Parts: sequence; structure tokens; C-alpha cells
Amino acid sequence: MSRASGTRVFILWLLVVLACVCGFGFSVAVGQNPTPKRPPLVTIHPKTKEITVTVYDIILLADRTELYANPIWSDQDRRPSNYRIRDQIIYTPYDRKEGGIGFSTDRIHSITYWESLAEVEALGRMRSGDYRVADAIVKKMEQFNSDWSTVDQLRARIETRRSIYKIQSQQKVAEGLAELEKLHARFSKDPFIEDAFTDVLIQLATDALDSEDADQADGYLAKGETLFPDNKKLLETRRQWQAEAVRLVAAAEQSQLTNSGQAIAKAQRAVRLTNDPDLRRRGRIVIRNAEGLILASYEDPGVFEPINATRPVERQIVHLMHDFLMTRDETGTRYGRTPLVSRIQPRNLDQQYIVDLTPGLKFSNGSPITAADVVETIELLRNPAGEAFDAEWARFITGASQTSPFTVKLDVNPHPRPDSLLYLPVLYRGAFGELPQRGDEASRSPAAVSGPYRLSTVDGSDVQLVANSQFRSPMQIGKIKFKRYVKRGTGHAVNDLLQERIHVISDPSPSQLAQIRNSRTRFETRRIEPNSVWVLAVNHGRALFGDKLNPSGPGAARDLRRAASLAIDRQGILDQYFNLGGRGQMSHAVVSGPFPRQSKAYDLTFPKPTQQVDAARSLVSRYQTQVSQRKLVLKFADHGDVVESAMAQVKRDLEAVGFEVDLQKRPNNAFLRELRNGSFDLAYYCIEHDNVLFNIANLFDAAPTALGEGGNFMNYNNQTLSQSFEDLRTSKVSDEIWAIQNKIHRFIGTEAVVIPLWQLDTFIAYTRRLVARTTEGEGALPLDGTHFFRDVEQWYLKPQTN
Repeated sequence: MSRASGTRVFILWLLVVLACVCGFGFSVAVGQNPTPKRPPLVTIHPKTKEITVTVYDIILLADRTELYANPIWSDQDRRPSNYRIRDQIIYTPYDRKEGGIGFSTDRIHSITYWESLAEVEALGRMRSGDYRVADAIVKKMEQFNSDWSTVDQLRARIETRRSIYKIQSQQKVAEGLAELEKLHARFSKDPFIEDAFTDVLIQLATDALDSEDADQADGYLAKGETLFPDNKKLLETRRQWQAEAVRLVAAAEQSQLTNSGQAIAKAQRAVRLTNDPDLRRRGRIVIRNAEGLILASYEDPGVFEPINATRPVERQIVHLMHDFLMTRDETGTRYGRTPLVSRIQPRNLDQQYIVDLTPGLKFSNGSPITAADVVETIELLRNPAGEAFDAEWARFITGASQTSPFTVKLDVNPHPRPDSLLYLPVLYRGAFGELPQRGDEASRSPAAVSGPYRLSTVDGSDVQLVANSQFRSPMQIGKIKFKRYVKRGTGHAVNDLLQERIHVISDPSPSQLAQIRNSRTRFETRRIEPNSVWVLAVNHGRALFGDKLNPSGPGAARDLRRAASLAIDRQGILDQYFNLGGRGQMSHAVVSGPFPRQSKAYDLTFPKPTQQVDAARSLVSRYQTQVSQRKLVLKFADHGDVVESAMAQVKRDLEAVGFEVDLQKRPNNAFLRELRNGSFDLAYYCIEHDNVLFNIANLFDAAPTALGEGGNFMNYNNQTLSQSFEDLRTSKVSDEIWAIQNKIHRFIGTEAVVIPLWQLDTFIAYTRRLVARTTEGEGALPLDGTHFFRDVEQWYLKPQTN
């Protein structure tokens, strides 16, 4: 095109524009201009984050052109019923405040008011979670046209979303639910609020199920069903839960004998899903039957291998985790081979034994049990650095060697009961790189075990064992759990036993035993012959009681030890605290020495100690200066409220004759440590007799060793006593052995080396569903008098039926 022709076109275009403005009217111009870009309803300042809401109506012309009008034109002009009666409409662009522009109404296709635009924008912002912007839009709507029909509903929906956010963030669940209830009460017909409310209740119920809180899950659904009784989502959720519960209970009942863990998981889920009483009952029966044997334990779990096991619960677990070469009967006096040993041959006048192992037996990891494992076990147990080293046992086992893959040669010193020397566990030789220390991972959880059970979990103070699939005999009880309780009053343990939540309580307190005996038809209570004796251990390494440290000489120290012994009303304490004031039907007994009364080591001719307050005061008064300068530290481990009350009475008895006493209750581990470091004068201590000769020489070894087997923590050394122990080691004649032990009894009682107190009855309470089941039928449970567990492959827990 030429420049001249271009000029002509420009002039023509200019004339058209002028004509439009001056003569043809604005409506022509509007029809020819392109539609401008729609302005955003909301803008957010990039720095200040300030929200600006733009207000405009949209006038859509017939040619699809959009005009953005400032809603300042009159109300009647904005009403759809009015704008078409006029020939012309006057509007102001949205970005101006005044100055109307008119055009023909024939050109208008429709008008969208700002309130409608804002409503759509607010809903979109809510769906995307941008509640801050949605709130700003609704506030602008309230300012601009508070009578708009949906403003209140929009406000309610924003508040609904905010309440849901509170619930979903787990910060204020109860507050969010309360707000939703109020909103539903105001807008009960709004389907948005109902849908949102039911969705959040279903999600909360599902989360509660996953967290194993069945009552809370049911509560959330019940709330929804109360507010929205015909809501299809809630009805379908409840129907699905019920159907799933029916399926799970049936599957759990089917699998409880083959896969207890799977059965428990299914039954637990079913119980959480349903509120049907019968389904819940069936599910709980499966759980109880499949959980295995649960025992009440009054101790922290500690460690579980024989190198470091010191406390009763640890020793019980040791017998479950490790197979022994020899077993013993319920009295603990007769020994026999276990299936681990095929033959034992004595040689060289019983100073050598050839032990043949049974080939084909395995550790829990599948490795074969061989002679090398037995030899390494013996070497570990003979190591004086071990925390539970038994010097008396080590004196008799002088060596061990492997002569073939399944044959061990043992060299021993003469012993009156050599079979008892082989009452020892078999450890996996690859379990320990070096001698384990108490609390080591290898000590708590050995790599492999030879016994019927292996460690599964230690959850806080609870210990769970599971059956060792490699053991020589299959277990009829798949799991054994030690559940920690505090020994206070009748306590939770008895309540749980009565409700079949647990199955065994070992060593129940007098009040617990009395309560259990009231339900004899459901439970057995069996007395275990006590092999332990309780004494006040005396620290001879302190000035008041030590023969070598008392400034007034050995006689003064012995007099003060005797005074402490004469001060204590043993029988009164037994009756009052350990026998429920005589109502406990217990046969506890005062002892005069360190041996159990039923043993031949106990000298029945030695007088039983009685309280003699005047004699005790007289002895104390001789050394009043020394006594007044020192407060006795009497320590005891926390074994429950009965022991605590008894020790408080011992303190009162001692103070009544002139001693000052600082009574200290300590956690068991701390108690053992403090005995070892000598920070006590007197300590309530249990002498556990775990050998057939009731030998206590280990308590008085020259070098202190582990407290689990005694150790000379009392710092007592006396040539006469040491010679008696030496005579005991060399004697093989039964009558001579018991004569020496009687002599030791009398010496310890006369010299008050320890202060003998009492021998306490021990009982086991367990459900009658726990029986021994063999190919010959069901019978009484085989028990070990000291360690409880014996022949556990025979143990069977009959399923619960209701």
C-alpha cells in the first residue's frame, strides 16, 4: 500500500471515530471496541500480603463483549426487571467513581452482579484451602450488600472449613467438633455442612480404629448417626465395619491354633470395628486364647542369660531360654539327664565325666548344639570376672575339653553330689565375643538360644518370649509374657488374674493370696518349698559392726551385732505384716541361721532367736558413745508395701534399744550396686540356695564377687569359718557334710555374722486352665521349686470358652 492511500484510510477511520462520538452515539463505539481483559476480583500484594477485593458487575453485550461496571448506578438500574424497560442504560467503568456512559439496552445480553462473582470466587478459594482470601471476600460482601441471600451461608461454610482444619491438624479436635455442631444447628438444611461434618467424623473414627481405640471410634460414628440419622455415608460405613468384623472374627477363630499372632491381630481389629456384644465377646476370647501365657512380674526385666542373671524373674527366664544338661525335681534335690544328653559316664573314681550329647539338636538359629558349645559355656561360667561367678561351683569343675563333635570330657574334684555340678545351661558359642557385662546387648538378647523359648520383645518393663521352633520338642504354648506390676495391696495383678487377663502370679503377697483363695474353683494355689532365707546382712567393713574396725575391739562389734539381733520381734513382724495378723494361713518361720529349716544343713538344736529388749538395751548402753556418734543405714530393695512396712517395724525395734536408724528403700538394681560398694550398715537380703549342699561359702570368699551368687559384700573374714568351708569342700560323706554345715550354722548364729530373720512361704497362683498335657492325658503342672519352669513342653493353656 502507498503512503497516500494509507493516509486516506487513516483519515477515514478518524472521521468514523469522530462521528461515533459526536453523532452516532456511544453504543456504536462499544460494539466495535475489543473486550478488555477481565480484572481480577482479588489481588495480593507480593510484599505486604495485603488482600484487595475489586468490586464490579459484568455487562455482557450481545456480541459477547464484556463491560466491567462500577456498581454505583442506582438500585433500580441494577434490578434485572427494570433495566430492559428503558431505551438506554447509564454505567460507570469499575475503575471510576463517577461519570456515567450511556448505551442502548438493545445491545445487552445479560448482567452478572458482583455478589454472584464474589460467591463463586469465595467457594473456589475455600475448596483450595485459601480461607484467608475467602474470608476477605465474604467480609467485602457483607459491607457491600449484607442482604445478599448467601452471605450467611458462605460465612458458615468458611467457618466449617476452619473447624475441619482444626480437627485435621489434631490440635483442637474437641473444639472443632463443637463448632461444627453449632454450625449444623444454624444451617441444618445446608448439604455442604452435613457432608463436611460426616466426612470428618468418619475420618476420625477410622483414625481411632487404627490407633486401637474402639470406644472412641464408635463414639465418633454414634455422634454422626445421632445428628444425621439417614446419612448414607454413615450408614454404609457402619455396614462395612460390621461385615468386616464378622469376617475377621471367623478368620481369627479359624487361625488361633495355627497362627496366634495373626489371630490376635484379626480379633483385635474385629473388636474395634463392631459394637455387637456377641462379636466382641468372641473376638476377646480369641485374643485371650492366642496371647499365650501371661505371668505377673514384680521386677524390672533385667538381663536374660546365665552369665549375669541374678534376680528371680531373670533366673526364671534363663530356664526358658537355655536348655540344661541336667534337670531336677520339684524339691530341687534329685537330678536326671535332659534329652540334650544321651549318656554320662563317670571315670577315675568320679573325678572325670564323659558326657555324650544327643546329635541332631539345634539352637534357635539352626546351628547344631555341639561339644564345643558346652566347653565354651563352662569356660564362661568359670571366669572369675563374670558378674555371677560361683566360686564354689568353679572349685569343683577343674576343666572341660571336647573329645568328639558331641562328646565332652569334664575333670572334677570329688563332690558328694557330682550330678548337681552338671546342672548348667548350654550357651551358643557364637553369642559372645567376650565376657558380657550386665546390660550389654549380647547379655539381654543372645544371638541364639538352646532353650524352648527365645526373646521376642522387651517393651518397657514387659518381656515377651516366643517358642523356639528349633527346640527338641514342640511347645504347646506359643508365647510367654512377663507383665510388670507394682506389688501394692491386692493390686492390679489379682484383678487381672480374676478377669483372666493374666494366668500366673508367682510369690503373691498375703493379701493377694487371700483374695485368690476365695476363687478356688477357678485357680490353683501351690506352695513351693522355700529354699531361701531372709537375713539382715551386716557390713563388717564399717566401724560399728566390724571386728577389726570397732575401736573397742572385736567383742564390742559382736555385742552390738547381737544387740541388733535381740532387738527385733521376728515373730510379731511375720504375724502382723507377712501373715495378715494371723489370718493369712501362711507357714512362715523364724530361723536361727542362714539355711532353710527343711534342709539337713539347718541345726534344729540351735535356739530360735526371740526378742529380748532389756538385754539388747544393756548391750547398747555399754557402747553408748560409739552408738550415738553413728546412725545405722538400713537398706532394702523395693519389694512392695508388705516389705516396706516390715522394715519400718525393724527400724522401730532397733531404735527402741538405742540405735539411730536411717531407713532407705532402693530400686533393686541400685540396691545391688550399693551393697557392692558397701554404703550400708544393715541390708535386708535374701540368701538364695541353689545348690544341693546349701553351700554359702561364696558369701564369704576373700574377694568380693557378684551379688547374684553372694560375693563377700559383707567384708567378713574369719579363719574358723574359712576352715569349715574348706572341710566342706573335701568331705564326701553325707553325715560329715551335714555336721559341718550345722557347725557353720552355730558359728554364724553365735557370732551374729548375719542377723537371721525368717523363711517365707512361697506360693504360685495360676488359672486351672494351665495344666500338663502329654500323650497320656492331662495332669498336674510340673514345677521347679526354685525357678518355677520345668518340663515346659508339657505345659498347656486350655482355651477359654466364655
